[in-house]
This record gives sequence, structure tokens and C-alpha cells, in this order.
Amino acid sequence: MRTIKIMKVVVCLVLLALMWTWVYAGEENVISKKSNVTFGGRLHAQFQTSNSEEAKDGDEPSSTFSVRRARLAASYKNESGKIKGKVQYDLGEGGAKLKDGYIDASCCPHFAIRMGQFKKPFSLWELTSTTKTMVIERGNAVIGSSWKATNQIIGKDGRYSGRDIGAMVHGKTEKVDYAFGVFNGNGDNKKADDDKGKTFGGRLVLKAMPGVRVGGSVSSRTISCYDSFVDTTKNGESASFTAFEVDLDFGIGPDVSQTGPWLQAEVATGNNPHFDDETDFMGVTVVGSFNLRQPEGGKIYSIRPAVRVDYAQRHKDDDDFTNMLITPGIDIFFDKYNRLQINVDMNKPKMDGADSEVAVRVQGQIHI
Repeated sequence: MRTIKIMKVVVCLVLLALMWTWVYAGEENVISKKSNVTFGGRLHAQFQTSNSEEAKDGDEPSSTFSVRRARLAASYKNESGKIKGKVQYDLGEGGAKLKDGYIDASCCPHFAIRMGQFKKPFSLWELTSTTKTMVIERGNAVIGSSWKATNQIIGKDGRYSGRDIGAMVHGKTEKVDYAFGVFNGNGDNKKADDDKGKTFGGRLVLKAMPGVRVGGSVSSRTISCYDSFVDTTKNGESASFTAFEVDLDFGIGPDVSQTGPWLQAEVATGNNPHFDDETDFMGVTVVGSFNLRQPEGGKIYSIRPAVRVDYAQRHKDDDDFTNMLITPGIDIFFDKYNRLQINVDMNKPKMDGADSEVAVRVQGQIHI
């Protein structure tokens, strides 16, 4: 019964997307005398099956359909282009949630101030849009699995990456991109800050040569009331946590109109507040693909085989929290944006006696 309901939602959203595309064909923007508003969105319909222990024991379903993402967005720009903004909602997975809601003010070239809810400037892999990523999920999403990939450690354990509410200065030049911001530190869609701590973060990217970008990020988070994370009788009422990452982006990037390689690599380390202010984590993520542009006039636009290898230590001094996630996959593009993705996720935990886990995931993506 639940599967039938999910499929009805998928069909309705697909029809809505098709109608929207038809209505706005040739007229993507709604324009007033003094502003420009662009509408867009994405739909990710997904199926996966897993052999995890939770799935085998019946605590979790062994397979499931889901509307992973169903996002509608509106981007605003005034006549001069100095004031911009974006509002994006996600209606997927049975909810309605604000993803982005911010204002961007540019007072001079190469410099802008952003305020609202948006992604913190940390982690190349997190900042790569899901409309472009080479594999379906950034982290480990195997049904019933408790193992975490690097992306989940820095996002869920540490809250160094992901969306938050705050302010950021950012800009781009011919050779350098930069961003520095301050945030509440307790994640997205919170009414207000719930303690006296804040999160500070910054990112710098050097465009070393065509097709080569080298980046680095730092994030520092102070939690003044963190008893929900760790034992405060041991560590006091507040603590500071810091994480660093360096990354490399090489190749043609997400441009599937070309034939060629794309590689993203990232190394992250720092404190893990999920345990205490003395525990460190370390993670390495490498994702690579080779896009094969197909001849013009065919039904397939391009084919992109890919593989992701992620080595994550949530607690560097305890092997029981170490996991390797390997994901081979393939993307079949029907145009530059719309594709069918097939992935196999394989978890290989280091803990003695822990079983390996395998999941097969299929996702259809349309980009409005």
C-alpha cells in the first residue's frame, strides 16, 4: 500500500514537471520591469535493495521505492544584478522543507555578502550539487546500515558542512574563489540559535590551470551546551571543535557534452563532537568517472561510468568505527541534465565480526 502511494506521488510529480517544462518552453524566466525571476527544480525517483543485517532481520525493509528529492526553486536578480536571492524547497521523502533561502548583495566586483540559509563553505564533495555528482549518494545510505562515510562525519557528527543559517562574504577572480562565514552552528531549519556558540568557516580555491582546481576549507565550532553530544561532567559546559579539508577537482567536470575524465578527491580531519572534544576523525574520498559523449542524433546523449572509494574513521583510535565504502556505477544521460543512474554500494567495516553490506540503487533524475 505504501509503495502504491509513493508511485502515485512519483507519477504526479513527473506530470507536473512535464507540464512546467511545456509551459515555460522558450520562456524560462518571468520578467518584470525591475527584476528577473528564474524557476527551476529537480526530481530524483529512487529504488534500492540491501542485504544489511537490519534488512535481513526484518527491522528494516530489504527494498524500497522513494522520492529522494522533489525540489522547486526560484532565483531572483534585480535589474542591476547587484541583488540576488534564492528560495528552494524540497518536497521529497514525505515532507516539505526549506533547503535554501538567502539574499546575496554585491557592492563591488569579486565581493558579495550572503545572508540566510545556505551551505557552509566546507568540503568540495558536499558543495557539488546532486544534479552533478558522479554517484547517487554522497554518503552511505544502505538500508539499515549504521556505518558512516566521510561526508556524514563532517555533516552529521561535526556539522562542519551542510546547510546552516548565517552570513558569508564570498567572491571569484580569474584564479581564486573564496568564501568566509559565520553561522548559528546547529543546522538548517532551526528557528534561532540554541546556545552561545557559533560556527566559523572559510574556503579558498586556486584555479591552478585549465581543468585543475585545488581547494582547502577550515571550520571551527563552539558548543556551549552540548550534553546531548557528550558527557559534560567530563568535559565541562562548552568546548570548541575544528576540522580541516583539502581537495582536488580535475578534468572536464560535470560537462557531459565532452568526452573525458573527471576526478574529485578530498581528505578531511579534525575533532568529532559526536564522541567528545578529544576524539579525532579522518576521512578520504575519491570519486572518478570518464564521460563518453555519444554521436549526435542518437537516443543516448552520453554514458559515464564512475567509481567512488571512501575510507572513514569516525574515531581514529578505535578500529570499531572504521569503514570502507566502494561504489561502482554508471550514468546514462538522455541530454545534458536528465539521466538514469545505477550504483552498487559496498560497505566493508574494519570491526572484528562485522559483516560486509551490499546495496543496489537505481535513480531517475530530471532537472527542470
